[in-house]
Amino acid sequence: MADYDTLKTAIAEVRPSSTAMAAYNPTNSPQPCPAVGDAWRADKSLPPTPDEKTCQCMFSTLRCVPSSRLAVKAYGDLFGSVCGTPSNPCAGISANTQTGVYGAYSMCNSTQQLGYVLDQYYQSQKSASGACDWQGQAVLVSQGTPASDCSARLSSASASNVFAATATAPAGSSNVAVPIPMRNAFTIGEFAVGLYLFVAMIAGAGFVLL
Repeated sequence: MADYDTLKTAIAEVRPSSTAMAAYNPTNSPQPCPAVGDAWRADKSLPPTPDEKTCQCMFSTLRCVPSSRLAVKAYGDLFGSVCGTPSNPCAGISANTQTGVYGAYSMCNSTQQLGYVLDQYYQSQKSASGACDWQGQAVLVSQGTPASDCSARLSSASASNVFAATATAPAGSSNVAVPIPMRNAFTIGEFAVGLYLFVAMIAGAGFVLL
């Protein structure tokens, strides 16, 4: 094509010059983030880098997990029920872009996250019979043997979740239900997490009234 000949001629006239790395001294600076407000609800802190291995390690150690018969579209209601209970079981999957506080498992998929919060609630009830049922939506499984490299991953995640639990708990209490803000990108099947937040706030309000 005629345009190609024009491009070929122009490129042939380019004489680029190189700069040694030691002599490279950039003068530009990155654009600052806008202030958090109605038009921008993101803090400077980035969420955890997605790490499927860590999520798999976590899920392999759970005793209470979602039933295989539970439809993905039912996840939202179950999230709301569990996250509305005391002990803040959903801190580990929390993701608040305004405060920059993220649970270690906020990047896991919805099944892994639901398993995590179910197991957290089950543990908070001292593994009581019936604490892993939720009308047949959750089941007890044999705890698997995590891979050899899981120990360090889970230890690091646990430390992050302790911080997230402290940061998301209301002032003056560490054992009150709190609706956990979730990242906008997180969806439960075809349902946006907005459904989960709505149900969680209703459930949390119910516990406060009680």
